[in-house]
Amino acid sequence: MRQPFFHFVMVVTLLAGCGQREDVDRLKIINQSLEEANTVIQNENEVLGKALTVRARTPRTLYYGKIWEPRGNRIRREADSIVTMIENLKSDLLKQKEDPSFDKMMQRLAAFKDSIPFIFKGDSSLEFAYIQNDILAMHAKAPLLYGYSDCLNKDQRIQFIKNWREKNFSGASSVMAILVLNKIEHDVLATAKLFLDFCFSKTEVHTCGFRGIALMNSNYVKQGQSIEVTAGIGDFDTAEAPRISIAGKEIALNNEGAAVHRFAAVGKPGNNKIRVEFEFMKPDGSNEHVYKDLNYIIADEK
Repeated sequence: MRQPFFHFVMVVTLLAGCGQREDVDRLKIINQSLEEANTVIQNENEVLGKALTVRARTPRTLYYGKIWEPRGNRIRREADSIVTMIENLKSDLLKQKEDPSFDKMMQRLAAFKDSIPFIFKGDSSLEFAYIQNDILAMHAKAPLLYGYSDCLNKDQRIQFIKNWREKNFSGASSVMAILVLNKIEHDVLATAKLFLDFCFSKTEVHTCGFRGIALMNSNYVKQGQSIEVTAGIGDFDTAEAPRISIAGKEIALNNEGAAVHRFAAVGKPGNNKIRVEFEFMKPDGSNEHVYKDLNYIIADEK
């Protein structure tokens, strides 16, 4: 996962060695290194996007997958679209077009960066308030457009764009301009990966696998005394559509995902048992059917 950032550090080191003179061969080597690093990140982003899609369709991760997959893949798709735009600009430079649309690209970059915090807002039912500090912290350290803020007014934004273009492209040869575009492409992809990793981490369900759990509130009672059985599947909210039967009767699940059954302990004194049956879907989509016998004792009052 750290390979793209290693490449980038290497690129910065090489660039520093160029001094004031543009060594075309050296710049071409740097460009090639950056392009390879960008390909690695873009491929990783694609893998993360597909993994999010799987988690949005897998029963075990369905709930959180549906929340985070649209957000992560929206960021990924926008980043890929900007990369396409940058690749077209690089092509224009190679064709020696006089006025590549750097300003249009800058507007697109600014709009992309502005949009990211809002992707994680807007639905109070998802209770996103607790992650806002994390989002803002990541947004601040994201490499794309360092120093830019959506708090800038219209005049400040125009001045920022003007300064940005002069700093990055004024007087630059085509080779140097392509190097700068590769650096911008790296920043876009690395920013997308930062948030894709975050979204993917939020879909993880930490369990040791699905297990049927059944508990009794007492296993030693008097004749006719009430016993309560509570049964569920592993972490009660992680299995998809579990069915639980107690003493041969299917019990509806409560709000906590548990089946609760109360019965009177009638029968012969001594050892008795009640069967709890579980039917649920495992993470691989197959069905599982297991049972547990709960033992209890009816006291002999003679």
